[in-house]
Amino acid sequence: MSVATWGIDPPSPVPPCPPKMDERQHLAGVIARRASAYAEACGKSVRAAERRVHLPPGASRAAVTSANAKWSSAAEHRDRCLRDLQHALVVAGLVPKDTTP
Repeated sequence: MSVATWGIDPPSPVPPCPPKMDERQHLAGVIARRASAYAEACGKSVRAAERRVHLPPGASRAAVTSANAKWSSAAEHRDRCLRDLQHALVVAGLVPKDTTP
């Protein structure tokens, strides 16, 4: 079964290496940018989860739904950033390709 049939977007492709630049240096920059994006996304996801947890006991349904939606969106973005980082690491040859069933 292909990834497309699961409704999951494929990882973002690693941009091609610009002319006159070392391939390893280029991949290191891509990995650093994606690691930074992942770290930022993790922080946003944690903050959204904390706001969700700290809603007062009598919070309205709208407040709870809004907090849940914001946390869910942040968690999905975090997962996309992680997938893109893992893809860049595989392209760089630093980790083996995921072989989980």
